[in-house]
Amino acid sequence: MSKTIQFTYNDVDYTLEYTRKTLEKMEADGIVLADMNKKPVTILPKLFEYAFYAHHKRIKKAEVDNIFHYIFPALCV
Repeated sequence: MSKTIQFTYNDVDYTLEYTRKTLEKMEADGIVLADMNKKPVTILPKLFEYAFYAHHKRIKKAEVDNIFHYIFPALCV
């Protein structure tokens, strides 16, 4: 059973989840989870972005970036 994260941002409900399909897309795009400890600053925003694909395929990257900055302001200095 997969876990989801649900939240509301600017009056829009979002559900974040990783599925087999999103993990396959990550691998196809060159994201290597083993690099998480070596490059957390680069990988974490990408992991966040891919979590939207299961339920919000059409979300714009700029909106994902805005949400990321709102949730993780300390990482975006």
